[in-house]
Amino acid sequence: HYLKDRLHYLLFGCPLCQPKVKSATEKLPDYVRRTKILYIHVPKAGGSSISMGLYGRQIGHQTFREWEAKYGSVIHELTTFSVLREPVSRFISAFWFLKGGGMNELDQNFANTHLSKYESPEDLALDLLDPPTQGNVLSYFHFRPQFEFICNEDFGVSIDYLIPLENMREGLDAMFEAEGFSFDVPRLNEGSRAKGSVMELSGEGLDILNL
Repeated sequence: HYLKDRLHYLLFGCPLCQPKVKSATEKLPDYVRRTKILYIHVPKAGGSSISMGLYGRQIGHQTFREWEAKYGSVIHELTTFSVLREPVSRFISAFWFLKGGGMNELDQNFANTHLSKYESPEDLALDLLDPPTQGNVLSYFHFRPQFEFICNEDFGVSIDYLIPLENMREGLDAMFEAEGFSFDVPRLNEGSRAKGSVMELSGEGLDILNL
């Protein structure tokens, strides 16, 4: 798959790594086993409606490595895909989402602890040049770099399809057609606060927000 190959070369400068054989520690969930599709849901990349459409439930935000560690090499027998978002837009969306209270008490506690002093995503992004702040913020799953969700333990990309959020409907249509699945691709529902930019950042600051 061209996009997957290109992303891996851009990120790591080396070919795709072959997956290692893993032993399962848990049984694959029935909702994944039935569909034979594994969706790696990157937070703030437009995926809640995809999860509901595929599984009738939210799949959560486990990384590919976490799925592989739990369920072993059976993961490589599934069709795997993820939707990726332009990193700056995703960062802005995550900031306003959490500042607005997020979805649960965990989100609220994180925002109160780490985001309360920031009035804008630009302010937070500039503070990410401070290593302790960077560690605290980027370790929270809404801000985790996207490559952490899609890479295996060798930092190779083992996912079959990487679909840009900007072309989500077209990408999902093409994937499901190629794999012979029937699925009604959901419409993207973007929040208005996700719009904007932090392009005043230094080059180093933008690098921190990279995939």
